[in-house]
Amino acid sequence: MCLLHALLYAHSGRQLSHGTTTTLQHATTDEPLTTALSTQCDAARLGFDWPDITGVFDKLKEEIVEFRQAIDTNDPAAIQHELGDILFSAVNLARFVDVPPAEALTRATQRFEARFAAVQSTLEHQGRAIDACTLEELDELWEEAKGGEQAGR
Repeated sequence: MCLLHALLYAHSGRQLSHGTTTTLQHATTDEPLTTALSTQCDAARLGFDWPDITGVFDKLKEEIVEFRQAIDTNDPAAIQHELGDILFSAVNLARFVDVPPAEALTRATQRFEARFAAVQSTLEHQGRAIDACTLEELDELWEEAKGGEQAGR
């Protein structure tokens, strides 16, 4: 049983069947990450799963290669298709380590926002505009913001 799948159902207030079925029964939701997670948990419950996390990493690498190939073709439909496969594989990676993907993405976004605000604040105190900085300067400020965040843990 997928722990995250059980938590998903518990949070939604629905009953989770422990019986064996031959169909995927994912949660109906507007949240794509949750739907992907639920679908993957159902597939794993039915035996369609990697034996260990190595297969998930390999699949993610494969999808990144295919994404780069799609970019080279400049085909928007292929690019979207392959990006979707990367995201789906990343959700599977989250499932393997029992990390809710939506929560992980929310926290990553919050970290980005905090770091970006720190970069902006530093530049404001220096009287500089962000669009006047080189990528190297911005990256240095980003690493400082990241370091300050880690020091505050």
